[in-house]
Amino acid sequence: MLVNALFVAAYLWSRGGQTTDVTVTVIDGAAAVTVDGKIAWLVPDVAGAPVASGIVLALSDTTTLPSLPSPRGIASVRVTDDAGALLFEDDFSDGPAADWQITGGIFRDGALVGSRGAGQLALTDRPWRDYNVYVRYKNVQSAQIIVRARRDSYGIVATVRPFHWNEDATKWVSIGAGRPGSSAIGADIELDAKQSLKSLVAMLTHPYPYVVLLLVIGLLAIAALGFLPRPTLALPHAPPHYVAGAIALAVLAVTLYLNVTNREHMPYVPDSVAYLFQAKIFASGRLTVDPPPVQGAFDFFVPAPFSLTETTWAAQFPFGHPLMLALGQVFGAPWIIPPLLAAASAALIFLVGRQVYRNDRVAIIAAVLLATSPFFIMNAGNFMSHNTAAFFLLASLAGLTRTGKRPLLYGAVAGLAFGLLLNTRPLTSLALTAPFGAYLLFGLLNREDRIAGAQRLAGFAAAAAVMALLFLGWNYTITGDAFRTGYQATGVTFFPTPSLVGPDPAQTGIGAALGVGGDHQIATGVANERIQMALLLLVLHGWPQFIGLAFSALPFLLGSRKLHDWFFLACALGATVAWVGYEGTGVMYGPRYWYEAMPFLILLAARGADRAADLLAGAVAVIRTGDLDTPERPLWAGRAAVFGLVGLLAAISVYGWLLGNRTTWQADLVPNRASAICCILGVDDRIERLVDERDLHDALVLVDPCDNNFVCYGSVFWRNSPTLDGDIVYAKDLLDKREEIIAAYPGRDVYLARYRTSVEEDTGIASLELLRRGT
Repeated sequence: MLVNALFVAAYLWSRGGQTTDVTVTVIDGAAAVTVDGKIAWLVPDVAGAPVASGIVLALSDTTTLPSLPSPRGIASVRVTDDAGALLFEDDFSDGPAADWQITGGIFRDGALVGSRGAGQLALTDRPWRDYNVYVRYKNVQSAQIIVRARRDSYGIVATVRPFHWNEDATKWVSIGAGRPGSSAIGADIELDAKQSLKSLVAMLTHPYPYVVLLLVIGLLAIAALGFLPRPTLALPHAPPHYVAGAIALAVLAVTLYLNVTNREHMPYVPDSVAYLFQAKIFASGRLTVDPPPVQGAFDFFVPAPFSLTETTWAAQFPFGHPLMLALGQVFGAPWIIPPLLAAASAALIFLVGRQVYRNDRVAIIAAVLLATSPFFIMNAGNFMSHNTAAFFLLASLAGLTRTGKRPLLYGAVAGLAFGLLLNTRPLTSLALTAPFGAYLLFGLLNREDRIAGAQRLAGFAAAAAVMALLFLGWNYTITGDAFRTGYQATGVTFFPTPSLVGPDPAQTGIGAALGVGGDHQIATGVANERIQMALLLLVLHGWPQFIGLAFSALPFLLGSRKLHDWFFLACALGATVAWVGYEGTGVMYGPRYWYEAMPFLILLAARGADRAADLLAGAVAVIRTGDLDTPERPLWAGRAAVFGLVGLLAAISVYGWLLGNRTTWQADLVPNRASAICCILGVDDRIERLVDERDLHDALVLVDPCDNNFVCYGSVFWRNSPTLDGDIVYAKDLLDKREEIIAAYPGRDVYLARYRTSVEEDTGIASLELLRRGT
């Protein structure tokens, strides 16, 4: 009852989600944008701005992200002159006022204006010169306020993006002369942390009324089924581990198929390129390689994700993930490792569910939910580290929850896997240290199991300590300092931006992005977390949005006192809340920073389904007999109803996301169907195909960097040998260093490759021309 009371309170407090107040002030040639009471951006002189006119409100489609709270749109607008006198006001209580001219989108009546498609309201031909525009938004992704707007909508464009995650492409707020849709120089903003938290909680608790309704419907369905005789039809029975094996094989088949048909066996994001190249270094028998012969000529991204000293060159990341890829690289097939790890994860989540709950039903449901999760599948075949981290995490859980004989051995297995998690996703492992430690210490409380608990703790601690030492050793290898990570050595800026107010943008390094202070504030972290939540609801299960995380919440809403339920909840919270302290959102193939929370959420969802089935069956029996202790429960009916619903939802996910039959939402960098997972940043193998067609050998291919766009040189850098001296060497064509690069590879034929990313040119076009013959 306490858990339900807290859920109800959170639901009522967060109803309506996030409110964002934006003010645009224009005086003479100067314009300023204020967001949630804080000055966000000021331009002293907007060149080319009109002298006087009205306003235009442009709104992005409010239907493309159904996971965002409702309502969504413009709640009110008010215009005052520079003395504070009211010029215009509309609260949209009866839809847009008659003064507005609707020039885009389909608006609906109600308490606010929300648009299907890009919407635009115009109020032009006004004599306003110096004035203020106050607009209140509810749960919108992006909007524009154009002041001094002429009939053609040209004016001073202020763009705000309250829900925004593509840090390297656009900014939270910008202002400049132009028309709706135009962009200008901008900066980050600090949204109201309370409003961001309301948005997050609203998304989390939104399913609560539907959960109650579904439980009532389930109760009625089970009661109806209970009047029927129990089915006597003998169904084919297979041992549970055979079922788990079949699910794992299905995962392997699907991910391999997607890998072959959609990914072309190549990395598509900068981190993946670095991981794969480090795997090639490991596979060659080295830990690091010598620095490149020409500085900057092999930097495929700015800043380059490589740690560089006078004598060493290596990827900035921990060694865990590239070490796994190296196992495949030895055989020339690193692309097979992610699908194998994904299949192993499906088997491991079955094993963990079986060990923890002593219940084959929960174990099988967990494996099914993982195998049909769009979030899992879209990350299970790429070269990012999250799939590997989930494998290590599940392996650690499998050892940690193993009871019976050899507690020392299984504790060591759990510690080894947890240490590999540290060497793959350090922040995630640190966030999980407290709940894992508490779980191990809890094993010492029971007198009967105290010796086994102590052995498990000792084995875990010893193995994890060894892996922690290896973490420090790797730091020393690539940076020369055991306590300085590769992230710090590269001086990563994490996209710091100039701001009128706030921290010094010159600060760099992991310290500026991790933790409160420097370039990062807690309000930004909370805003980032609500973005992760909205995207997680889209891709975790691929179910209708009104269900949300309801199944994962069911164990607690139905009064669970089982230790493992609360342990999994603590782990899920640790793996998500920790990212409040991080500057970026990292959105790529879904909310990837939350990926390691997925196994815990899925185990809880499986447990929630099983608990609901049993409790609803018990409730039906109590209603019939009036006896709380009655042993006659229609368990078969309860499980048929609840597990039938779970099976239907899993089928919806497969039909919708995997087979591409439902694409009702759109989100940048998040594939809304399986066929869209390829080439997420526009990277493909066009240059590689040209080189193969020409059958080049002993060649140096200079790649036009196309304004340092990652996709150009990043599409082929990874094909280099670890020592940058293979049969074909791909280097960035730095005009001021071209001769130096050519001199570093004497005797080779030199070619110039262009990827051609210009929008005027057809997708997929590339060119390869001979610059000079080798001597």
